[in-house]
Amino acid sequence: MNYKNVDRKIGTVPAELRSEIPTSSFAKIRRIYDRNSHGSGRKIKRKSRGYKKFRMSLGLVFVGVAAFFGFAGAKLIYARITEEPKVTTFVDLEEQHEQASAPHPDKAACLELVREVHAANSAEELRSFTVLRRMNAEQAFDRLTQWKKDAGEVDVMDWKGSVENNGFSVQMVTVCYNTGEKTIAYIRLKDRNHWGVDLESMLHYCSEPMEKLLSKDEVSAVVRVLVSPDFYYNGEFVESKDWINVSMLFPGNYEKLQGYVKLDSPSHQALKELMRYRKAASVLLEISRSTSMLPKQYEIKSVIAKGWVESDEVFSDQFQKTARSGNN
Repeated sequence: MNYKNVDRKIGTVPAELRSEIPTSSFAKIRRIYDRNSHGSGRKIKRKSRGYKKFRMSLGLVFVGVAAFFGFAGAKLIYARITEEPKVTTFVDLEEQHEQASAPHPDKAACLELVREVHAANSAEELRSFTVLRRMNAEQAFDRLTQWKKDAGEVDVMDWKGSVENNGFSVQMVTVCYNTGEKTIAYIRLKDRNHWGVDLESMLHYCSEPMEKLLSKDEVSAVVRVLVSPDFYYNGEFVESKDWINVSMLFPGNYEKLQGYVKLDSPSHQALKELMRYRKAASVLLEISRSTSMLPKQYEIKSVIAKGWVESDEVFSDQFQKTARSGNN
């Protein structure tokens, strides 16, 4: 066939002729089109197939690297938000508790201790398995009884190993109930010879009931909440230049209160440290409100602990010097 009469414009070669025209002829038609469109004196530089494959391979490598770091970053953010403490070794435990004579519990012992807590039939029995700081044994037993009514039967327990929490090491066991409720049982030294479950963190204990916290009364309380940045300035906290606002989300009932911390105060510095790499943080707070405040507004007096396990040291106290220098 004579291909000279074939229309030289790209894309107009009839479909019935394409199967008959050799590949070399298509290339010839393309070159003729380039000369007609751009002038015979202009050379059109074309990339070889090898170069195109190289660019494609390079692009795939770049996408793969970006996806890897994106996934790793997402995992890091998730780990920070969920507040899983750093996993330590048993050597770390031995160094931090070298004064303790009680052997460190293994996986089986930790799971059995959590079972014994849930099976306790009296306040006195519960006392022997738990660490209590703000509740007495009778209050703890009543709270646990109500907790089991609401959460249901224990479905699955999972030992997570040794973790660091507020300067000391604990064993962590996640507990899932048949209602879908979940909690974490932290096992810590009870005394020199015994280990026990930190019951107050496991039950999300707050010193005042939610009904009291939601009232317009004057209230002071210690609460376990999840804090995240917020922007609600009103009432006594209308001046945003003097206060930092955070929302305080309560586990279980998911009620939310507004917390306000004085700018550059030790509590502000503590929250900045806890939320440096995360969008939210689990904290143990001391809060208070007066009757002149709007409903659900609270001033944050101190950050007692990062996470919900209380130690002997108030976490925000270590920022006293930083706060004073910032105010000067």
